[in-house]
Amino acid sequence: MTVLLLDNRATEVKVTVRVRHDGQLLMGHEWREAAAGRRFEVTDPASGAVVGSTPDADESDGLRGG
Repeated sequence: MTVLLLDNRATEVKVTVRVRHDGQLLMGHEWREAAAGRRFEVTDPASGAVVGSTPDADESDGLRGG
């Protein structure tokens, strides 16, 4: 993360996030896909461009716990 300060005010914030288990659910201390294997696209709201996908979890994912 980079934060530039000018007169004690943040004027720019740049955040870079790296995720080891990109696009998986953290369930019971384990990274995994959704039980049904479904995924949905994640879009950038500013441009509408697809930026990735994520598991489409449902109640069965909560019930299987960890």
